[in-house]
Amino acid sequence: MERFPRHPKVRHVLAPAPLAIAFVTVLALALVAAAAMAATNGTRGTAAPGPNGCPTNKSLKTAPIADLAPPARTQIAAFDVLSGPINKQTQTFTLKVRVGSTCSVNIKGASVYVTAVPYNQFSIPAEELTGDDGTATLVFRRDANFPASSKQQQLTLFIRATKPGEDPLAGVSTRRLVAVDFSG
Repeated sequence: MERFPRHPKVRHVLAPAPLAIAFVTVLALALVAAAAMAATNGTRGTAAPGPNGCPTNKSLKTAPIADLAPPARTQIAAFDVLSGPINKQTQTFTLKVRVGSTCSVNIKGASVYVTAVPYNQFSIPAEELTGDDGTATLVFRRDANFPASSKQQQLTLFIRATKPGEDPLAGVSTRRLVAVDFSG
């Protein structure tokens, strides 16, 4: 039976000390917490999502977007033109959008994007975050191609609500086409 000879140049490496392991663990946890805060745009939730993605605090009427996770989703719960009827003379209009969720609560901190379809009828306002009541208000300015035709009867709007920093085609994001009456 042949044995492998011991080499005098081989050195044994000692395992890291427990204090070093603890330091690395604390550093990793701090980095994860910082990344989570950045992903939620600084909005801290009050109740972490449950297994269904909904906030675990059932008494909330409005929950931070950070408390919502898949499979739950945002919903465009309501919209309203605040500046009066839209017609051929309209130069600007103001739209209020309320973002809810499949959890039956309004959502604070959701990013709302709205554009008229077809394009170039009204400017595309900057995305707005929903406030404490789950609403965002956006102002539109007339563009060159409004109205789109002489027979236009409605203004169609594309509305999207997303979690800031999240892929708008995934996660809790939702999209909806809505029609606003056009009074000639």
